[in-house]
Amino acid sequence: MLYWSTTKRNCTISKFIHLSSKKHKKFRLLLDAAFAKSSIFKRLQKKANIKHIVFDLDLSSQSSDEEIYDVASKENRFVVTINYKDFQKKDNFMKKIKKY
Repeated sequence: MLYWSTTKRNCTISKFIHLSSKKHKKFRLLLDAAFAKSSIFKRLQKKANIKHIVFDLDLSSQSSDEEIYDVASKENRFVVTINYKDFQKKDNFMKKIKKY
């Protein structure tokens, strides 16, 4: 609840407390097979919702980039990967499809 007082200083402090208490949505990340288990990234888990392809989603470590891309798009996640060039090609391809 926002508390309004007569003094300007108290008003801004109470407004800050109200705004800082709001929960923010976490980023939704999908880790590629090249990364360790998502439980290793303790500090990142506080800021993001992390899933790992192999350990959390039970996909093969040899899953194709298309499978990973499909899972990420279905779950509205960002893909965290080392071979980003393959995903850039797929993203451009998907943009071309959406135009038609």
